[in-house]
Amino acid sequence: MSGGAELEDMINGLVRDALLHGGEAIVSPHHQFRIRRRLDVASSEVSGYHDYDYVIVNDELDVAVDALRSIVMAERARVHRMRPVADAIINTFPKRDQD
Repeated sequence: MSGGAELEDMINGLVRDALLHGGEAIVSPHHQFRIRRRLDVASSEVSGYHDYDYVIVNDELDVAVDALRSIVMAERARVHRMRPVADAIINTFPKRDQD
């Protein structure tokens, strides 16, 4: 389970507990530790964003998936990756005399 899904499950459990106990949720030390640990990891991950070429904010799943798909397609189309394909296509054309 990813950290985000794990945190979401914990939060959903806390909301459920709060509803069952008249709006008062009691967070166990174990859950407090897990939430704090996940938030620390998330903070570390986010603070290193400048080390990467792309940033995807996963606040809307469909938008994040589309952004990731776009990045993958763009990376696959980079000239250095497509050079062999482009050269093969160019080589199918008749040679022109150089004047």
